Amino acid sequence: MFLKTSQQFTLYSLEPKTEVIGKIAPGEETFHRNKVLGKMPITDPKVKAELVNALYQGIAESDGSASACFNPRHGIRAVKGWRTIDLEICFECSGVAFWENDKATNGATITHTPQKVFDQVLKSGKIPLGKRRH
Repeated sequence: MFLKTSQQFTLYSLEPKTEVIGKIAPGEETFHRNKVLGKMPITDPKVKAELVNALYQGIAESDGSASACFNPRHGIRAVKGWRTIDLEICFECSGVAFWENDKATNGATITHTPQKVFDQVLKSGKIPLGKRRH
């Protein structure tokens, strides 16, 4: 529910920390140590709902299995009042890491289904996508 009612909602395109260790220049923006390729504030309520619904559907459809890679190429930051929730999403291994006010909290597994929606939104904002290894 927090994601749906957040006052600020930002979608990130990331290059995973496992692929950029030692390659991040001073002052370069990161999201939980992942390189930020671009980010997009989501202000249209319909787009926000589409992203959140796709995310929740992907988590609900997951059978709980995930690979061990965790190379997040997508991120979400939702802010409401003093509370910030961040999600690092790796569609490659089907893992999601949750952060609350910069503290790791828990995780979930997700299907690949939401990736198409996330990528479409990023592309519409001319945000580059992280390179896939497969």
